[in-house]
Amino acid sequence: MSAVVTLAVWISLAGLASAQEATSAAAARALFDEGVALADAQDWSAAAERFDRALHLRDSTVIAFNLGLAIGHTGRVVEAAELFRRCVRDREADAALRARARTELDAITSRIAWVTVLVSGDSAGAALVIDGATHPAELVGAPIPLDPGEHQVSFARGDIAVAAVTFSLAPGERAEQRVEIRSDAAPEMASARGIDLDLDPAAVAGASSSPPPRDDTGVWVGVGIGIGVVVATAIIVAVALSAPGETPYSGTLGARQIGP
Repeated sequence: MSAVVTLAVWISLAGLASAQEATSAAAARALFDEGVALADAQDWSAAAERFDRALHLRDSTVIAFNLGLAIGHTGRVVEAAELFRRCVRDREADAALRARARTELDAITSRIAWVTVLVSGDSAGAALVIDGATHPAELVGAPIPLDPGEHQVSFARGDIAVAAVTFSLAPGERAEQRVEIRSDAAPEMASARGIDLDLDPAAVAGASSSPPPRDDTGVWVGVGIGIGVVVATAIIVAVALSAPGETPYSGTLGARQIGP
């Protein structure tokens, strides 16, 4: 089980630029200590949440390392690897910490799964979406690192998904996933927008043309005047349309470090 690093150093608030910075540093230290306790109890999700908040308050390689340990235990191996890589690259970090980060990085890298997305069909204008997040189209055809488990890859034009596949990856697995954008994707998009695709083209064309004018002219027929009898006949013709609706590492001072 990986040990949570608690390098010894006193954090001095003297010289902080403002009271706000002092408050943030104190809060970060408190969150860091809570995270260490939770990690010792193997409550990795809660520990990750404390370390993440502490890192937002104070940028620290030590906090980043501990966050990597915690989220790695929750299965978020891609993020954990990046945090360990950051620690290894920090030349100002404690040498022991960097060595531990290298060990953790090597171990967790073997757990990362990789998928290469291959697309067939017309992908013009379609965005690549992985687990609900949009990614650059340049990732298509390139190995993509993912956490082990179930994933969904789709392509979308606007808010409309034109293709989607769901698949699972084992730790360290490398796989290809083909996504087919069908030729009938465009009609499906139109239907999703509420366009009635079953209308007869002629009927649609007719509906779009202007209706014939209404004839309100009266026609009078057979008007005659005779002696004592007046016959008047009126015929009105109208046309109407109707529409179909993790044991702590102690340093020289015995205090936990949260910053290099």
